[in-house]
Amino acid sequence: MASALTDVERKNFRTKIEKGSEPPVKVNAKLITVARLYTAQNGAWEYSAKMGALCLLKREVARTSVVTLALFDLQRMTKLFSQEIYENFNYQVLRPTFHAFEGDSFMCGFSFANERDAAEVAAVVSKLGSGAGGPVARPASGSVA
Repeated sequence: MASALTDVERKNFRTKIEKGSEPPVKVNAKLITVARLYTAQNGAWEYSAKMGALCLLKREVARTSVVTLALFDLQRMTKLFSQEIYENFNYQVLRPTFHAFEGDSFMCGFSFANERDAAEVAAVVSKLGSGAGGPVARPASGSVA
């Protein structure tokens, strides 16, 4: 199954996000894919009406890497959601194309358009959350814009 975004779309997206970010961030171009954000409250998943490009952002703060999962609107390039990945971050693959994790106030889930992209995101996020990906800061928050 092909990726939900072409290599050219990923490159253009990466360039726009990196140039428009203050403080500067690096975008992992391999982990840019299309996803929908779901939230769970009272045991039921609900679509948040937020869909866009999910990517991994990395910025350096006081010699520590802060890595964030961020969902951006594909047209306006505005951030719709972000969640810092911290040590012992529990990222769960509930189905091949649906992954979940605990946010500050509720459970969050991503529904992916593509199984391969979903598997790549799960592998990298799980490695970072386990502490195997290098220094990762403790969480600030998962925020929905």
